[in-house]
Amino acid sequence: MNSTSSCRPEKRLRPPFFYSSVMIPGVEFDVELQAGKTAAHIIAIFNAKSDEDYLKIEASIDDSGRLNDKTESYPIDKFESLLRRINLSVILIARQHSGFNGNQRSRSLGKAADNAIDLYRCGCIDALEYDSSKIQGILQGELAELDLPDRMVMGSD
Repeated sequence: MNSTSSCRPEKRLRPPFFYSSVMIPGVEFDVELQAGKTAAHIIAIFNAKSDEDYLKIEASIDDSGRLNDKTESYPIDKFESLLRRINLSVILIARQHSGFNGNQRSRSLGKAADNAIDLYRCGCIDALEYDSSKIQGILQGELAELDLPDRMVMGSD
């Protein structure tokens, strides 16, 4: 590609977007929060500061039994044990496909636990992931009614 090409990233992106060479150590987990319920999709963002931290995350997952099938999930006690073994600060972001009172799709926090709001309220779940501005508005309204902060991340796999 020559230097006059219009496909150069710096020509397409505008602030506040930027490129970074920093790798964020995030791992996606499916976790069974409540017996008999579907698993919740939870993203764990670890505060890894060194190569040793990255290796510790990987080794801990391997030692706990890496899940290779999309239908598998970690029971909550095994997930908590894994996080303790990794022993790094972590932010947990749970998938939420709709409002808590709406039609819950699989892998949503609201479908995975009867006490989903309480898990968010007490800080067991740090933030919610959604994939549309419509869901963002619904969640913001529900959380405002409960006098809870709207800690959310827009994302999609």
